[in-house]
Amino acid sequence: MSLVELQKIRERRLEKKQTEVMQCKQAVLNAERHLAQTIIKVDQFRQFRLNHQEELFKGLQTQICTPQVMQEYQTKLFALAQQEEQLRAAIPTAQNLLEQANQVLTKIRAEMNALAMKNEKTKEIVETQHKADIQLALYVEQNQDP
Repeated sequence: MSLVELQKIRERRLEKKQTEVMQCKQAVLNAERHLAQTIIKVDQFRQFRLNHQEELFKGLQTQICTPQVMQEYQTKLFALAQQEEQLRAAIPTAQNLLEQANQVLTKIRAEMNALAMKNEKTKEIVETQHKADIQLALYVEQNQDP
């Protein structure tokens, strides 16, 4: 395999790796967006829960206080708290996904940089060889018998 062919192969590998980096960047952006949306959902539900608890309490004040009514009230409060906790549990998962996406991006970028360095070295070698071939051709041409 000639150096020129090797250079072309390395250029194609570098282009593929650059595409991979772009895909990883998009994955990071998606993970960031997902985390932000998850946090917003938790905040919105927390506000909903507080408002709903207040409404339930006001409704409780208008009713006759029996053990069954109190049990239903507590069950509703517990269910709301459970829902909020489930939503909160999604935050660390989203954070882990973001961290993983960032790690993959860092790894792919490092691989791309290594490929770029190899590609540059090959380019320099090809250019040096090309210059040497030109100088050799000129030398041969100048030293031929007339």
